[in-house]
Amino acid sequence: MKPAALIAVVLANPAFAFEACVADAMADFEARLTRALNEQAAPNFDLVRGREVGDCGGIALLRCAADAACQDSAAGQMLAYAGRFAQVPEPVDVAGRNPPWSDGLYPQLWASVVEGCVGCAPEQALDHLSAGAALWQVARVVGVVEAGTWR
Repeated sequence: MKPAALIAVVLANPAFAFEACVADAMADFEARLTRALNEQAAPNFDLVRGREVGDCGGIALLRCAADAACQDSAAGQMLAYAGRFAQVPEPVDVAGRNPPWSDGLYPQLWASVVEGCVGCAPEQALDHLSAGAALWQVARVVGVVEAGTWR
């Protein structure tokens, strides 16, 4: 989803904006992956865009402005989603499946995401969300999770 369209989605539905935004970003990932697989092309690293999911959290934080309670709530929601994305196999169980995805990027992201972000600032929660989404997307490319299992 293009940034302007993403912002429009978020601002149009304040009650469920974050969830809808994340779902749209993940649907866009699935569409890119499907295209790559249908074209029988080796997925390239541009396919994984955890930052697009992170943008959803960034917009949520922007909507909070200086309201600390709102920012803490948004950070909690981001960490909950990062936890969902982290429900993937350990790197040892993925090694060798699809290098360099499984042996390079996957263990790096996994280590970053599983170390957690308890008590971190909202901006750190945003980074944690992005890394979690990227981890899940790499797990999907490698073939160790099914579409939509992050929900």
